Amino acid sequence: MPQNFHSKVLILGSGPAGYTAAIYAARANLQPIMVRGMQPGGQLSITTDVENFPGFAATIQGPWLMEQMQAQAAHVGTRIIEDTIVKVDLSRRPFTCWGDSGDEYQGDTLIMTNNNWKDSQQTEIEATGIPPIDDLESAITATLAPGSYTAVLRGNNGETGNGLFEVYDLDAAANSMLANVSARGVVQTGDDVLIAGFIIGTGESDTVVVRAIGPSLSDMGIANPLQDPTLDLYDANGVVIMSDDDWTDSQETLIQSTGLAPTNDAESAMIKSLAPGSYTAVVRGKDNSTGVALVEVFNLQ
Repeated sequence: MPQNFHSKVLILGSGPAGYTAAIYAARANLQPIMVRGMQPGGQLSITTDVENFPGFAATIQGPWLMEQMQAQAAHVGTRIIEDTIVKVDLSRRPFTCWGDSGDEYQGDTLIMTNNNWKDSQQTEIEATGIPPIDDLESAITATLAPGSYTAVLRGNNGETGNGLFEVYDLDAAANSMLANVSARGVVQTGDDVLIAGFIIGTGESDTVVVRAIGPSLSDMGIANPLQDPTLDLYDANGVVIMSDDDWTDSQETLIQSTGLAPTNDAESAMIKSLAPGSYTAVVRGKDNSTGVALVEVFNLQ
């Protein structure tokens, strides 16, 4: 008979990120529940030699590491359940998930993690028509209530490299819509810049504000912010259709009227009406300067 579970913190997935969240939540006396998923332990559970996990000078075995993380999570109070989530509803609180077992899980706070996209939600993700093409890539599908959300992209086992993070608004008939996306990263020189791609869907043109934020990030405790970002907007053919260095150089009054003016004059912003199609915003450092920057796209309609 199906069961119902409720927790202050519900964690979906049991890779290193999931277990880390479980350990911190349990130590904070939040009594987390973890639903392990189709491949408990994620990719590390089938990885033999692991040489880049912090804290181990010698090579360790992936399955052993995940066993240790599971034991620690359970030791500090995490309830670990063997099930695979097949449906998620984040449109209201408590957030509700349904397992392949028929059990229902509710969480006041939901932490969704994914390592390899087929580990969990494979059927739902395939039904969207946009599953990743590589089994080692990650994906999550969820129904979200209006509000702010943060997705964090990391390299498995602490590895580094270039990654692409994407958000798709699948329900055009919903009363709410995707209004803003942003990404933070390190801007270096050459091709190592910060890039945000976005698509204006079919129908009428939309008005967007695109911003490149740098020096004001220090007010948020971000180290090494990019002191003077520049911003270029490209169309689908790779043609620059708009550029900006300091947002007060042009469109100052128009940008201020949106309520989205940057707080530092060295930051960049632009407002433009765009026809349906694909666009790319690129953030660089002026005079080849480097540092951490934030690129943002706001849909004003």
